[in-house]
Amino acid sequence: MAAMRCRKDVCMYRDDDTPDRRFWTAYDHFKVEQEARAMRRDYAYAMLRNAWRRVAGALTRAGAQPPKPQRTRGAAT
Repeated sequence: MAAMRCRKDVCMYRDDDTPDRRFWTAYDHFKVEQEARAMRRDYAYAMLRNAWRRVAGALTRAGAQPPKPQRTRGAAT
């Protein structure tokens, strides 16, 4: 593991290709935040999808039927 030296919230790794954050541009910070938002969004969607699958499976095992589509009364064509 590379030796780490930290001072004033700036960590530099020796013998590693980690970029030095002191030289990041506004675009670099923007892209990091954009990627972090995408990762959080994917994680939240995956949690919701898995929870919904568990609920649907429990309802199916309990004998619940899926709701039938409702017909509108004014559509007599």
